[in-house]
Amino acid sequence: MLAPINTPYPRKIRDSLEKLRSLAFVTERGQRLVLSDVADIRITDSPPMQRSENARLSG
Repeated sequence: MLAPINTPYPRKIRDSLEKLRSLAFVTERGQRLVLSDVADIRITDSPPMQRSENARLSG
């Protein structure tokens, strides 16, 4: 089962879908990929703020 990964990026990158999609990384085998090769990147509506308790998200 695949799980979401949350990774913080600077606002100048987060505010642009094209910049997010073109983020490059290298795999363990040395293959160069961009984030859009392995992830579905989209903007969705969400709550304006996430509630947390002791730095853990609370449901």
